[in-house]
Amino acid sequence: MDDRYPVSLGQKSFASELDPRGVVLAYARVSTEVGGQADGVSIENQIDKCLLVCAGKPVKIIAYDKGISGSIGRDGRPALNYLLENAKHGNILVCHSLSRLTRTAGDGLLYINDLTKRGVGVVVCDDDINTTTPDGYFKMTIMLAVYELERKLTGKRVKEGMAKRKALAGDAWTTNERYGYQWGEPDEKGKKGALVPYEPEHAILRKILAEAIKQPPPTLKALAEMANSIEGNTRKWWPDNIKKLLDAEGIPSKKSARKTGTTGCIPPHEDEHTPPGVATL
Repeated sequence: MDDRYPVSLGQKSFASELDPRGVVLAYARVSTEVGGQADGVSIENQIDKCLLVCAGKPVKIIAYDKGISGSIGRDGRPALNYLLENAKHGNILVCHSLSRLTRTAGDGLLYINDLTKRGVGVVVCDDDINTTTPDGYFKMTIMLAVYELERKLTGKRVKEGMAKRKALAGDAWTTNERYGYQWGEPDEKGKKGALVPYEPEHAILRKILAEAIKQPPPTLKALAEMANSIEGNTRKWWPDNIKKLLDAEGIPSKKSARKTGTTGCIPPHEDEHTPPGVATL
């Protein structure tokens, strides 16, 4: 094994189960940019484990996609797409866990079927999957279905939680009325009057705004926790309705910059024939 990649002990090795002539194509992915972590496992640690389980096998390609969701297909993941296009008979595509390769059963089956027809094996370290063995393909299809179900159930729970939070936040966020204000008396034609301060809420609003303009500005989460602790407050505050309140008052809120997917390579041996995020050895 390449001594540039330190590894830990205790990981099962698939080396004895694989074709002795096979070469390794290692793939890693993380969904976030900050820290390069995926469920606590960095890009570097994912690659380490891929090389460890195939110890002694020559490594041809090491690639990763960073800041890209596993639900995105191969066209949106340049490193994975390169691996799938360039995998040849006898190669072994190795990844840390099945969720690093894909989070949708449909895409996963397309990848595995295509690779299997071309004589390319797939090894998934944490899920103990090796498609070059008799039961490997069967286990792969079952795990893909399980991960897809888990992802959909998680999405359902998130939507239910957001609906509950919206309900707890009160009706003011689904109407034109702003927190801390009420409509004045209607005019002669019956049209609503101007918004005027509603003192029970406006007193709480002033405290929130006074905290929001401090330097450095507090996070939305910190503001929500502070608002919930104000004596006399009857509303449940969350970061999202705090942001709406600040937006309505014209006060910028502290939030993370939008993150976009990037790629890199380990080690940095890219050339003009490979996309970013791919290193050929």
